Amino acid sequence: MTTWTSASSLLSSGISQGPEGIDDSDLDRDFLIELRDFKLLLDREKEHRNATLSHLRGKIPDRMCSEVETNFKIYSRAIINIGVALNNSRDLRDFFVDTVEKVIDPCRQSRWKGTELEIFLQVYTDAGSGLDIMTK
Repeated sequence: MTTWTSASSLLSSGISQGPEGIDDSDLDRDFLIELRDFKLLLDREKEHRNATLSHLRGKIPDRMCSEVETNFKIYSRAIINIGVALNNSRDLRDFFVDTVEKVIDPCRQSRWKGTELEIFLQVYTDAGSGLDIMTK
């Protein structure tokens, strides 16, 4: 939450909270709007998938790599759609429900361990960040 709130960006830039009472729980709207740019990853899904899988091999069991390869589109679309929808207040309220239903439960059904999910998400993030569309 420290990087998602508007108060944290003000505090990190040296601006202290004023009497108007900026609350730590106020999400940074600019950050949420910028998340919409991640829809670009859907256009480069095959490249993102290949980069993710190449970095994932050896970090998680082979059976899981095969499962990620088979279901990458499902996981990727769920993650991206959750992030893209966060600038809508109604969807923001459903963030935790959507995350559990669309990401956690499918991983749990495939018998992923928490550490394996963490590794996948980190590699997924790094691979997406490494695509040239994200740096433009």
